[in-house]
Amino acid sequence: MTPKGSAFSYRHRLHDWRRLTDYRRRIILAEGKRSVLVKYRPAFSASCNRKILFFSDLHWRRDAAVYQEMIGDIITYTRAFEPDLILFGGDLTSSTCHLAEAMNAMKEIPGPARVAVAGNWERRRGWISAGRWRDYFALGNFDLVLQNWFLHDGLAVFGADDIKRGHPIPPDSYPDGFRILAAHNPDTVIDMGRRDILKHFPLALCGHTHGGQIRLPFWGPLKTSSNYGTKFDYGMFYNEKTGTFMIITAGMGYTMIRRRLLCRSEAALIEL
Repeated sequence: MTPKGSAFSYRHRLHDWRRLTDYRRRIILAEGKRSVLVKYRPAFSASCNRKILFFSDLHWRRDAAVYQEMIGDIITYTRAFEPDLILFGGDLTSSTCHLAEAMNAMKEIPGPARVAVAGNWERRRGWISAGRWRDYFALGNFDLVLQNWFLHDGLAVFGADDIKRGHPIPPDSYPDGFRILAAHNPDTVIDMGRRDILKHFPLALCGHTHGGQIRLPFWGPLKTSSNYGTKFDYGMFYNEKTGTFMIITAGMGYTMIRRRLLCRSEAALIEL
């Protein structure tokens, strides 16, 4: 791990990654009131016959009806496709005053297993401890994984800390099962991504970039919140040295600009 402020030290690792799909080549499986469901089926060398519903970056704000409909979409997708695991990728609210109503909505999401990782909006609130965040997410019936493993029915999810506000470090051990690296920010995957580490993870799931949120025809995103520009803006990537697939979702909510242009709110269904 590099200290904060030296984020460009790992640019040599970018050559290992190849983009497989982008925003134009996404597969829309279903449409909800506020979002779409995008389908991924990576070509793993070995499968475990499981489905994961992944959504991220809700950024719940004061106009609760909008975000209630977003959660309603997640509930609809869950009931229609019956995933084995629901994974939330961080950045639940834009203000702590909305935590209670956001958690009340989250706990309505059905599913046999629900897990979450912390985003930069969670970790930027230094007065809230990791233990307190676990308690908050438990109110929404989600297990927060923060530098620890979540094991369920042949799946092993390692939740990395946020690179912008926390201290992500690789795990000390690797349990049996289909291992997934869940990291809010794709920069975390690059930062942790020595080949000897990534080879243990067939799949990494990330959010944070919002797909750029504002995309232009024939150009793509104007910018993303990443140390590597728009290289990891959206879609599925493959590490040719470790065999790791990385999927980056456009997320559900909004950042400072409360509009999306040619970049719809989305969740992702990943078939293993």
